[in-house]
Amino acid sequence: MRLVIDTNRLALQPGESVAPLRTFLSASRANQAVLTDYAGMEAYKGGSIEGLMRSMSILVDFPDQVIVWTRTRTISGLRGRTAGLQRRLIDENDTRNFHRYLAKLRLVEQGHAGHRREIEEWVKESREHIDETLLGGVDQVREAINDIAKSHSKAERTAIRNGVGYTPEFIDRTTKSILQIVVNLFHHHPDVKKLPPLQEIPNTLIFRYGLCAYLWALDWAANGGAGDAKADKLRNDVVDLSFASYATFFDGLLSKDEKVRRIHQQARIWLIHKFDCDLPSRYGYIPIT
Repeated sequence: MRLVIDTNRLALQPGESVAPLRTFLSASRANQAVLTDYAGMEAYKGGSIEGLMRSMSILVDFPDQVIVWTRTRTISGLRGRTAGLQRRLIDENDTRNFHRYLAKLRLVEQGHAGHRREIEEWVKESREHIDETLLGGVDQVREAINDIAKSHSKAERTAIRNGVGYTPEFIDRTTKSILQIVVNLFHHHPDVKKLPPLQEIPNTLIFRYGLCAYLWALDWAANGGAGDAKADKLRNDVVDLSFASYATFFDGLLSKDEKVRRIHQQARIWLIHKFDCDLPSRYGYIPIT
C-alpha cells in the first residue's frame, strides 16, 4: 500500500504515544510512504534543519520504504495518459537515493554550508511555485466560496453538508463548474504548453487539485460561507488541499486533519462515479475565460 504522508503525520505528535506512520511502515515492508515536495517544504518551515531532521525521524528507520514524489512544478505540466500514470509521478532517482538525502541532512545539521544552500534554494523554488500557481489572494478565495454558496439552494447545501441526496442536475452543474475552473487553471499555468485532450484531464494534477479545491469550497459554502474565516485559516486550507489531491493518485492519505481526509475521500468518489463518463461527448468544448 502506498500512502501520501501529510506533514502533520511525519513525526510523533504531542500527546500521542504511537506514531501512525511508524505503525504503517512497520506493518509490512510492502507499505510505502509517498513523500511530496510540499511535505518537505513544510517540514523545513522557519529554516530549521533541526525541525526538518525531527520530521524525518521515522523515515530514517525506513529509507527503503519511501517514495519521493516528482516535483509538483514538473508534474503540473504533464499530460494525463492512463498508461504509466503513477510511475510518472515518482522521482525514481530521488527515491533510490533517499538514504543519501538523509545523510546530506546530517551534514547540514553539522554545519555544511553548501548543502544548506541547496536545501534553501529548493524550498524557495517550491514556495514560489505554490504561491504563484496554487494560492490566489485570500480575498479572492473568500469571494469564490461565497459565490458558490449563493449559487446553491438551501436543499443543495444541506445535501452537501450531509454527503447524500445529490440530484442529477446538481451533479451535472457541479461537474461543468469544476471543468470550467480546471480548464482556466490550465490556461493560466506557466508550465502548461497546451490543454490536454479532455479525456485525459481527470488524470492530471491540475484537475485533481481543482477538484479538491472546489469540493473544499462547497464544504465551506454548505456550512455558512467564509465571511468570518481568518485569512491564515483559508490560506492553510488551500495549501493542505495539495495533500488531498496528491493522494488520489495512490492508495490513500495519512493525515491528522479530518477535513483534508474528508475532501480526499469525496474527491475519490467524484473521480470514480462522476468523471468516469466520456467527457468530450457529454460536455464538449469547455471555453477558457
